[in-house]
Amino acid sequence: MLEHIIHSHLTKHFEQFYILCDKQHGCQKKRSCESQLLIAVQDLAKTLDHGGELMDCILLDFSKAFDKVLHKRLLTKLDYYGVLD
Repeated sequence: MLEHIIHSHLTKHFEQFYILCDKQHGCQKKRSCESQLLIAVQDLAKTLDHGGELMDCILLDFSKAFDKVLHKRLLTKLDYYGVLD
């Protein structure tokens, strides 16, 4: 329950101050990792359809990222974005 409340407040704060960029999919409403994957595949298909131009692709797996977050750095960033005010 507490996790849901914190997530809800952070999401509202990030939306209000436009902190997340438009290309961020993992933690925005109506967007997910799957929607990001669909856009990437669509971009790849467009590139191949238009003569096979070069396209760079970097795939990262952040599944365990939050297990390794430096808490002091996280608190610094939250303060910078006005979350801790």
